[in-house]
Amino acid sequence: DEVVLSLSGVAFYGGFAGIETVRSARDWVLHPTILDGQGSADHVVSAYYGVLDGFVLIGGNASGSGSWGGGGGGIVMPYNARQVSIANCVITGNIAALDGGGVSILSGSASLENCVVAGNSAGSAGGGLFTKRDISVLNCTFTGNTANIGAGIGDRWTFPTVTIANSILWGNIGDEIAVSNAIVTYSDVEGGYAGTGNIDVDPLFVNTAGADFRLSAGSPCIDAADGDAALSVDLDGNLRVDDPATTNSGVGTPPYADMGAYEYQP
Repeated sequence: DEVVLSLSGVAFYGGFAGIETVRSARDWVLHPTILDGQGSADHVVSAYYGVLDGFVLIGGNASGSGSWGGGGGGIVMPYNARQVSIANCVITGNIAALDGGGVSILSGSASLENCVVAGNSAGSAGGGLFTKRDISVLNCTFTGNTANIGAGIGDRWTFPTVTIANSILWGNIGDEIAVSNAIVTYSDVEGGYAGTGNIDVDPLFVNTAGADFRLSAGSPCIDAADGDAALSVDLDGNLRVDDPATTNSGVGTPPYADMGAYEYQP
């Protein structure tokens, strides 16, 4: 199978301009590192074990010709994968003939943090994310993904536990979440989802058509997440900040973290 990057036992970090002396100086917003399958690679990333942090992944097209049967156009954790951490990534415009347009977890365990998963499609399950294994999703935004089963996040009755916190699943074309066992807290899910702190209100993205999924003033996702679970910085690298115009409805320390991949900057 053709892939752009194979992740096996190492950590890959994007966002460097080439002049940094320490990793903390990188800026994945100003210096995006793009992995592009150009519509011909079955999978942009094949991930077995390691860390993928600070990338834009586009143009995967898992057509069904490969050994994984059209699973995972953007990132795939194939059989024999162990553990992968995916953080600070934008996963968009990927296609899978079957499952997992954006991300497909077939084996191992995974985490998805501070990521935007948008505009991906799958012919069967999991337009944004398909999983057969346990996965944690924290401070992520899923929108504009398409699938018959779980346009945002889906499985096919393999009973993984999907733990979702401080996230937004809105505007996906199909069920936002269709998994056997999901634990969802402090998240904005279109159509609603049972769980502590969850809401069902338009997140008021800045510009959906322009793919700007930051929060506008007055968004119900501002100061509404679990600060104990939240990451210290958002996808833009911004620290958590209290919006003085919003009553804190979140919990934890701080009690003003936002839902989704971006922290509103008043």
